[in-house]
Amino acid sequence: MRELLDNIVLLFNFLEEKDLFLEVYRNLLARRLLTEKSEDIEMEKQLITNLKMACGMSAIRKLEGMIADLSLAKEE
Repeated sequence: MRELLDNIVLLFNFLEEKDLFLEVYRNLLARRLLTEKSEDIEMEKQLITNLKMACGMSAIRKLEGMIADLSLAKEE
């Protein structure tokens, strides 16, 4: 799994339209979280962490917020 995540980030680094990728990923992540179809939340968190290292905190803030909101909702 780790190798798959590394490959995704490697491909991400070659993209010219990183903002478009992040927007599409955010929309798909939201759909997966709302419909509870995400296979592995920990894998989503790891991918977000890897993307944060690749493009910076400001670009990933919304994604981290979505995961944090999900965790908060599950606690309540």
